[in-house]
Amino acid sequence: MSKRKIVISAWVIALFVIVWVPFYNALLGAKDPLVSTIVTALVYALIYFWMSPRNKEEEIFSQLMAIVVPDVIMVIEAGLIGKQMPMILPMLEAMLGQLCGTALILLISKQILEKKQTPQTTFLVHGKGVSDDGARAFAKRLLDKYKHKFKFTCIGSEDLEARVLIEQIKANDVIILYNLSPETRGDFLKICCEMKKKYYFTSSIEDMISQGASYKQFDDTMLLEYEYRNDTDKVYTAKRLLDMFFSALFMLLLSPIMLIATIAIYIEDQGAIIRTQRCCTKDAKIFERYTFRITADDDEKKNTLSKVGKILKRTGVYALPQLYNVFRGEMSFVGPQPESPEITKYNTQRMAEYSYRLWCPAGMTGYAQVHSNRSTPVLDKINMDIMYVENHSLSMDFKIIILSLLKIFIKQSI
Repeated sequence: MSKRKIVISAWVIALFVIVWVPFYNALLGAKDPLVSTIVTALVYALIYFWMSPRNKEEEIFSQLMAIVVPDVIMVIEAGLIGKQMPMILPMLEAMLGQLCGTALILLISKQILEKKQTPQTTFLVHGKGVSDDGARAFAKRLLDKYKHKFKFTCIGSEDLEARVLIEQIKANDVIILYNLSPETRGDFLKICCEMKKKYYFTSSIEDMISQGASYKQFDDTMLLEYEYRNDTDKVYTAKRLLDMFFSALFMLLLSPIMLIATIAIYIEDQGAIIRTQRCCTKDAKIFERYTFRITADDDEKKNTLSKVGKILKRTGVYALPQLYNVFRGEMSFVGPQPESPEITKYNTQRMAEYSYRLWCPAGMTGYAQVHSNRSTPVLDKINMDIMYVENHSLSMDFKIIILSLLKIFIKQSI
């Protein structure tokens, strides 16, 4: 266990005990309060460690779940044993303290780690379809976030002289294979493996689709069978039920905010409140997507934001009418971004892979939306959407929703 995990665990468990003893321990009716506290703390610690993150990539999301779930379980337990409604506020305050403290520890430890970490020498090899400028722009994007990991010593095309390529692979610690052609990617992977080099490579559409396949042994031959898991009703039953329940709940809870937005839009220019847009969802079905109008009423084509529209766009409130689309089953909370029929038809003609995005309902947010930006190539976004289609689950949906909310809050603080 790392030092960081020890500090975080100590902070979370200690804060739980501090709040539990004065507000909840008495509800258990134990003869020995000390023994009761120790047993409760041990049970809490077991649940917390069981839900704690197993890898760094999932750390923020998993820490959130590891804190919220045990707190909720223990409060419910206290209420059931004590046969009375327990106080919610103390545990909510403890939960907030646990989350803020964990976030602070993660932030400080990350900064310390990045300062101590020595970046590895890196060779970026790009495919023929990528220009030198495009490869340098990709390298710059990586350095903007991961300069503590990579130190680019050379950027070259896959059609460089073989001797030069092998020399660069030998001379560097890390190799990044960026959009290589299928016929050469295998050769580079083989060379990297033989030299035991750490390497990364961009995935192809085929790589993403193959995630939906499983191995089948036929006599002495192993084959991959693709399973159309998204064609079965069972896959989306739970997702659809949750979409219906939470869309109805949020429409009710957020109705005051939606009413304020409606009044503000009308007061500004007495124009239309709701904007409708024809979009494609699962199986290319066309539906009317609803959002609050954020542009000047007489300037829809130029997309000039109104004063109210800027606020609605920045806070994400403009998208709340889509809850009605979710309730009707035209959209889901999480899925590929809905596009117009014209854009869908155009992209499908240019890239056959684009149609795979239509294997699940369009979403208010999605994997590609939270992991990409304006400079992300369209093909990379399609890859992300297909990855989601092939691997989606309720836990993945929850994680994407949390990341979407964090993205909105980060924008607010900039």
